[in-house]
Amino acid sequence: MYVSQETSVPPVFFWKHGDETTPIYSQPLKVTRAELPTFCPLESRSGIIELFRVHLHQHPEIPCNDEHGTRFSPEEIHRQAAHEMYKYCYSNDLSQVWAYLWNRWYCPSKWELWARSASPAILRLKTTMVVESLWKVLKRHDLIHFNRPRLDLVTHVVLNKILPRVTLQLTELRGEWRKGRPQQLAAWQKDIKHDWVDMSKPDLQHSLEIELEWRKKPLNAKGRAERLADIES
Repeated sequence: MYVSQETSVPPVFFWKHGDETTPIYSQPLKVTRAELPTFCPLESRSGIIELFRVHLHQHPEIPCNDEHGTRFSPEEIHRQAAHEMYKYCYSNDLSQVWAYLWNRWYCPSKWELWARSASPAILRLKTTMVVESLWKVLKRHDLIHFNRPRLDLVTHVVLNKILPRVTLQLTELRGEWRKGRPQQLAAWQKDIKHDWVDMSKPDLQHSLEIELEWRKKPLNAKGRAERLADIES
């Protein structure tokens, strides 16, 4: 029976990884970070990232770069992607990396959460883009005056400010505006309205607004003196 020199407690079992054998104790010995095995060597990370990027953007509506423009079904894309990643990990002796990738990314239940091929439409948004944008607005618009706000305050802001605003935007996008209320103008309608209002102003008012705009600028602003001289003349 194997007995460690550091402790008299025998190991529970031995873990074999290649030619190395590591004893596993019920109370693991204290080891430093430098003594731990490398999960994924640095030279193998770029290959995994490149494969992951390719698998992310594959889609049934995007043909392959071949003579026939071959298209694959979502199931075929998933199967080929998992097989390619498995072969890469197997050839580089990355068993633990493959176990992590399969359990967290490439198993069927996780694959549909991030792979674009899992959706019939070609999505333009990234996985966390919408969530990050939402939190950015929350921090810089609604909670800008609070440093480390309490959870109850954040919950109150989300329920009473964020959700009503998001619901209103979704209503406008889906065209489910309540009858009897005017719908929001389209972008081209806003441009026409702006030009219409601007052209309907008298020449005197228009020139006064331009003069005030230039006078509000700093004294050392480029072209300020010349522009004011032209207006006064």
